[in-house]
Amino acid sequence: MINKFKTNKSNSWKLTLIVLSYFLVFCALDLLRFFSFTQMSNDVAVFDQAMWYFIHGKGFYDSIEGYNHLGVHFSPIFGFLAPIYALFPSPVTLIICQAAAGAVSIIPLFLIARKIFKDEKPALFFALLFSLNHVLQGVTWDLINELAYVIPLLLFAYYFFLEEKYILMWSMLILGMMCKEEIGLTVGFFGLYLAFLGYKESKKSLLLQGFSLFILGMGWSFLCVDVLIPFFRNAPYQYLSSQDRYSMFGANTLQSLLIGILSHPIIAIQTAFTRPKIFYCLELLAPLAFLSLMAPGPLFMTIPSLSANLLSKTSMMSMTGNRYPAVLIPFIFISAMYGTKKMMTRSKTPEKTLNKILKTQLTFTILCTLLFSSTPLRIPFKIPWITQKDRTIRKLISKIPPGSIVSAQPNFTGLIPHGCFVKPFYQKNAQYLVMDPNFKQWYQDFKVTPKIAYQKKFILKISRDGLMIFVRN
Repeated sequence: MINKFKTNKSNSWKLTLIVLSYFLVFCALDLLRFFSFTQMSNDVAVFDQAMWYFIHGKGFYDSIEGYNHLGVHFSPIFGFLAPIYALFPSPVTLIICQAAAGAVSIIPLFLIARKIFKDEKPALFFALLFSLNHVLQGVTWDLINELAYVIPLLLFAYYFFLEEKYILMWSMLILGMMCKEEIGLTVGFFGLYLAFLGYKESKKSLLLQGFSLFILGMGWSFLCVDVLIPFFRNAPYQYLSSQDRYSMFGANTLQSLLIGILSHPIIAIQTAFTRPKIFYCLELLAPLAFLSLMAPGPLFMTIPSLSANLLSKTSMMSMTGNRYPAVLIPFIFISAMYGTKKMMTRSKTPEKTLNKILKTQLTFTILCTLLFSSTPLRIPFKIPWITQKDRTIRKLISKIPPGSIVSAQPNFTGLIPHGCFVKPFYQKNAQYLVMDPNFKQWYQDFKVTPKIAYQKKFILKISRDGLMIFVRN
């Protein structure tokens, strides 16, 4: 039988080593990705500018989107990072914080596992599995995103639920809702899960808390999507009516989207059950040897996020290697731990069964990381290195005067000096054009060539190592 739980200093050091290893590895990889200009999106610039304007009292404005970021995604959680960012106002600060969020999430997962197994040995093993999980690594690798912060908050919330520390549980869930507008739906289903347990165990207090969380969470998401985001954007929530997500349901509010899905079940089924999306679900469960299906109760809380991913026409939302599976990861692991415990209780030799299961899960996890991961930890291990050219580009871009109007390729926008008005495509009133035709996708994203720049009366001011900075004549 499993030994009774005892606090062990040796295990504390092992847990610390796992947490620090994850943080240092992904902090280094993320920074290498940023400074080698291999991040082909504007998200670094979006959040860096939003934070910079926020600490200067101008809300979460960013010039990439052209208005307050709360009009795109309601993510006031970044306001809690403002004191740190104010000390070190740089995108590097946000990149380090994101790596820290992924590392910190290992701690509550360990605590949950320790609570379930009453033993630190399997708890440490699940902490290791979590740190090696390619889905979690993909969230940390996706620079920069708000959903990286929801993972530790949801795990802490579940741990405090197990400990019956409900004030702390509520605090974590409320902070989780601050990460993004749809997290309220997850909190609502978290509440329904608690209400079911309260009804099953005849606990009126838990039942009441569950329904209260359901009302709070659902109400918050409806408020964000239908009121707050349109207020900051001065237009409807773009991700409901946009052509690349849910346009087939003809919705511009959350309520109309739900009605559209229920009114067109065949379209919903055809959208959700495609070969790539089925593989996506299998890929989420595979690292833990599909044992999440042995105790699917906690998976109930993944329904809102998983439905949003599967019903979207945007293929990225049903792929690992990015932010979108973030809400799913905590509950997949919790279910797998309960599934493992169930397998043990059915066995005549629980310790041997546990060892076999953990070895199988470790094998599956390593194989998935090596074969499916989008990070440099996947074979053939393409680590982005910072070249002398990258250093030169960074130095030259830093010479652009603050306050300038700049058009730059997406991989350069995150390094444009603070205070500049930046767009990742050509704008008529631009004073500077920053491009490097040697970078992949440069023309696909930027839509400007040197010839076009000359035609629009720009003068080539700097040309070094492929980088071209044009100034309006």
